[in-house]
Amino acid sequence: MTEQTNEDIRWANYREANGRFPHVRLAEMKETLKRANVHQGETVLEVGTGNGYLTFPLASAAGWKGKILTFDTTHKNLAAMMLRNIDALQIIPIPQSTSYLFPVPEGHADAIVTLATFHHYDERSTGTTGRMKALREFYRMLKPGGRLVIADPAKGTPTQRYFDAVDTPVHCHPRGHPHDFVAKEEMLTLCKNAGFKDAQFEVVETPWVFNDEEEAKTFIHQLHNSQCTPEESLALAKKHLNYELTAEGVKLGWSLFYLVAKK
Repeated sequence: MTEQTNEDIRWANYREANGRFPHVRLAEMKETLKRANVHQGETVLEVGTGNGYLTFPLASAAGWKGKILTFDTTHKNLAAMMLRNIDALQIIPIPQSTSYLFPVPEGHADAIVTLATFHHYDERSTGTTGRMKALREFYRMLKPGGRLVIADPAKGTPTQRYFDAVDTPVHCHPRGHPHDFVAKEEMLTLCKNAGFKDAQFEVVETPWVFNDEEEAKTFIHQLHNSQCTPEESLALAKKHLNYELTAEGVKLGWSLFYLVAKK
């Protein structure tokens, strides 16, 4: 039996948190689907499978005549997602290398969609070098007129400040969260330099919603594979994100930018 690495455990906890509480990030998923506007029969590339919470809605939208090519650098994310594909939707899992090269022909995709993954192409030391490489690949893989949809944290927002705060192995084990984020003008410039046109950038409130505080505490702690206490994980989120008790439960302030562009 293969021994689990720290990264294996981290991603297993990430998958479990999203799987146990699928309603928490529903606003992110709905907003992304709205902008992706996937039609029956389309070929869609998803970058960043995670636990498949966006993969399956994309596949349902594309239907049996369409297909979803979903990429992830963590092979166990892809394997776990496919075990959940009990309806045999047209999903093709593809391990993604760190070379930013995708084994996809030029002009193959109607759309490319990525949710909360784009920042992983760079760490703070590499600036936007990796994201520029990825954008050029996205452009290459899209059909003329094809659309790109990126949802990710934006620089200068509470979401970014929260991620900066969990950049320690104590709050996000084993490596922290050593990634920086981009602001509007920087993102629009990157897209233009990659060849995209008609780029639109908007920061959207996509709150995380919980039934109660205990659920919020469990989700946040498990999502980041934290090594502190669940109470400490929640306290850090409360410090950097708007925390609101509602009649329905708990709402945690969260926002992402949505970038939509065309080839």
